Amino acid sequence: RRLLRLINQLLDMGKLEAGKMKLDARPCDLVEILGYITASFESLADRKGIKFAFMKNLSELNIYIDPEKIEKVFYNLLSNAFKFTEPGGEISVSLFSADGKASVVVKDSGKGIPANDLPHIFDRFRQVDGSSTREQEGTGIGLSLVKEFIDLHKGLVEVKSEENKGTEFSITLPLGKDHLT
Repeated sequence: RRLLRLINQLLDMGKLEAGKMKLDARPCDLVEILGYITASFESLADRKGIKFAFMKNLSELNIYIDPEKIEKVFYNLLSNAFKFTEPGGEISVSLFSADGKASVVVKDSGKGIPANDLPHIFDRFRQVDGSSTREQEGTGIGLSLVKEFIDLHKGLVEVKSEENKGTEFSITLPLGKDHLT
C-alpha cells in the first residue's frame, strides 16, 4: 500500500510538472467527505491511544471541489498527524464556513516542526522529520501535493507549529464556482 501510494504521488507530481493536472470540480458535501475520511482514522486513533475528533458547526456544506484531490489532501495531513503524535496525544479536524469560504483545520499535539524548517515544508522532496526510523520516514512528496492541490482549487494552506507542542494546518477554500475555470 505504501509503494502504491508513493507511485500514485509520483504520477500526480509528474502531471503537475507537465501542466497536465486537471481539476474535476463538482458540487460535493464537504461535511460528508471529511466525515468519511475521519471515520477511516478512528481505529488507528483507538489503537494508538490518541484522542481524535471531527468538529463541525454545520450538517452539510456544499462546495465545488475535486473530491479525489481533496481526499488526498486530508488523508496526507491526517497520516502525518498520526505519524508524529505519540500515544495519549490529541488530533482534531475542525470545519467551519464564514465570509464565502470553507475552512478546515487539522491540529495535532505531536512533536511539531522546527521553526527553521517551516518555510520549506511544501518544497518537493523536502524531508523535515529528521527521524531515524522507517515508521516515520517520508518521501517529501505529500505536503508538496497538498499545496499543489489546494492551489488548483484557488485555496490557501497555512501551517503553524511549535516543537514538542504540535502542528496546525489550515486549509481555506472559496465557496461557489466563479473562481474555477
